Amino acid sequence: MISTVAALHDIGNMAVGDEILCKTGILTDEERQKMQLHTIRGAEVLKSMNNGEDENDYLRMAEEIAHYHHERYDGSGYPTGKKGEEIPIAARIVAIVDVYSALLQDYSYRPAYTAEESMKIMMDLRGTWFDPDIMQIFYKMQKQLQH
Repeated sequence: MISTVAALHDIGNMAVGDEILCKTGILTDEERQKMQLHTIRGAEVLKSMNNGEDENDYLRMAEEIAHYHHERYDGSGYPTGKKGEEIPIAARIVAIVDVYSALLQDYSYRPAYTAEESMKIMMDLRGTWFDPDIMQIFYKMQKQLQH
């Protein structure tokens, strides 16, 4: 289910203006606040699609992922400050994959990291940004894929 609905995790970006989404530099504090609303807007869109008698588990999970994929394991994320297992497990998994993907990409303000550099950065964030158990599994999977 997670792999099916994870593609919708940033659906709320459609509510963020192109001047922010396409900006080639670092966001201002105001722009960052607007960008962070994508989690709430995405969850609202998915919830509106999943009401009434036809509710389904896929859309419910997609809503959870959209809403909580920027929460951090230590509670320092957004939009609600949930921490640890308060964050739905699907969102904790997608958060890891989302950050890994972002680290492997070039941005106007920094070049892409290698897979090895990305994994080191992320392993250092176990227990703060990421669920340490899920991060350990992701690390093992990445090592196996490299061999």
